[in-house]
Amino acid sequence: MTLPDRSERRSQAPNLAFLGCLYLVAASFSAGLSRFHGAIAFIWVANAVLLATLHCSPRSAWRGQALVCFLASVIATSSFGMGTAPAVPLAIVNVSEAIAGAILLRRLADGSVTLSSGRQIFHLLMTALLASGASGVLGAGIASLATGRGFLENWLTWTCGHALGVLTFTPFTLLVLQGDVVGGYRSAAPAEKAKSALLLSLVTIASLLAFAQTTYPLLFVPFVPITFAVFRMGRLGAVFSLILLSAIASILTASGYGPMHLLTGGPGARAQFLQLYLAAVMLTALPAAAELKRRKTMFSDLERNAALHQVIADRTGDVLMTSDVDGTISYVSPSVKTMTGFDPSAFLGRRGREFIVQEDRRGVVSAHLRALAKPDETVMVDYRVRRASGEIGWFESHIRAIVTEDGGAKGAVSIIREISARKAREADLAIAAATDPLTGLLNRRALEAAFRRRIAEGGRAPDGCVAVFDLDHFKSINDAHGHAAGDVALRHFAAMLARGVRGGDVVARIGGEEFAALLFGASLQQAQLICERIRKDVRSSQIDLGEGKLLQMTVSVGLGNIDHAHSLEGAMAAADAALYRAKKDGRNRLAIAA
Repeated sequence: MTLPDRSERRSQAPNLAFLGCLYLVAASFSAGLSRFHGAIAFIWVANAVLLATLHCSPRSAWRGQALVCFLASVIATSSFGMGTAPAVPLAIVNVSEAIAGAILLRRLADGSVTLSSGRQIFHLLMTALLASGASGVLGAGIASLATGRGFLENWLTWTCGHALGVLTFTPFTLLVLQGDVVGGYRSAAPAEKAKSALLLSLVTIASLLAFAQTTYPLLFVPFVPITFAVFRMGRLGAVFSLILLSAIASILTASGYGPMHLLTGGPGARAQFLQLYLAAVMLTALPAAAELKRRKTMFSDLERNAALHQVIADRTGDVLMTSDVDGTISYVSPSVKTMTGFDPSAFLGRRGREFIVQEDRRGVVSAHLRALAKPDETVMVDYRVRRASGEIGWFESHIRAIVTEDGGAKGAVSIIREISARKAREADLAIAAATDPLTGLLNRRALEAAFRRRIAEGGRAPDGCVAVFDLDHFKSINDAHGHAAGDVALRHFAAMLARGVRGGDVVARIGGEEFAALLFGASLQQAQLICERIRKDVRSSQIDLGEGKLLQMTVSVGLGNIDHAHSLEGAMAAADAALYRAKKDGRNRLAIAA
């Protein structure tokens, strides 16, 4: 721990002096006004002040804060408590309890304690019970030596009284230190301030009515205004009401008034019953205030989200849609009219899949179910919708589950945008990626993909033949007439090849002047007839190069049987070998793979 320097100590001095005075007042109140016949105080307020201060302060400031509160405890116990002898050891126990409570609260709360949830109230309760119970072992032992009372009685009174003090006054001190009290007062309208003052006045009057007499058991009377204060003022209403009730009940009960004196038994029994009463009020008011705060925050978030949702829905070109678990549409934004031609009312109460093209429905339903099953994930899906005009458009949905408080999905929200233009671009790119740009035929990759599709459809290599064509002496055409003439020749042959095969066959340019054809379902004899016809047509055709120039060319063909190879690579390798023989034997001829 780094010790503060002299200038820092001077700047901290006023705060430490104020803390010491506040602890002294709280300890003097507890020691002087909440003790029955010299016993331990049945509500110890002082440690709540120190615990809250330590929780909100850096560790470097704890030493000075603990020291001034130690001195204040010694003075209060000596002047109003059990006397001088036990004052020092009791001060050590009190300060140690507050330090232990601050450490424990930081560990449990993992940050600031705003008392805005039941979980934080539970953390404070556990801190109060554990710290008070542990310190009560030493505190009760010291008190037993000083007062002569039994250890167990002192331990119970100490534990309940210190825990009660922490639970009652720590929330108030935390709210003050965190600025909620001042901030809430400044931000409240005058009418709200007046209503709050009236409610706290009613709490005061009800508390006095209950505890300023010993005739009637009116312990229930303060519950009514406290409930109104909690519902109207929230955490501040609960905290102020508990302080008022605890102070009035403690002072009047210790002074001999209040319904506790209707009980049979000694002062110890009355003190313990009062502790239970105050604990019951506290454990009712604080959780209720925390739940109200949580619901108010949630409602405020819902209002903001609803406003934001409406602005987005009105301004965005995308469609916002909410649906139930079964896919029934409960809301769709007005932009759906522009996107699909349907009025938003046409969608309400109907399942979204009714508007989707039949082939795409299963994918959309699956995406909807995946979003419901994994509420923390956003699921994307593409699909087609038939517009009101009958035209089909492509759309993309980002689907996320709508989650309930317990983490389950009660529906889904979707952001929908049209992607028809993107799909068209993707189709163009796919065509470009699969097409030879010079001839317009498929390329080698697309040829292989077509073969794989036939395998997927049939479950095995398709029957048929593969033919490989190679233009004879193509280099001499480029050398004699230029590359432009070579391009004309390639396009001319590509057109003849596409016309020469059957409707279900696939032709491709696989590189340079080399072409291939997949003749699905053709026997070797049928494929030979097709390829021979193409070869003869090429030989007899003339290509007009312009300026009176005519070009004749020939082609060599290698033919292989797919059935024998069981793969496109094997069939083409066999056809290539046959093509090589046709070239070697003089070109302008067809050879069949062995």
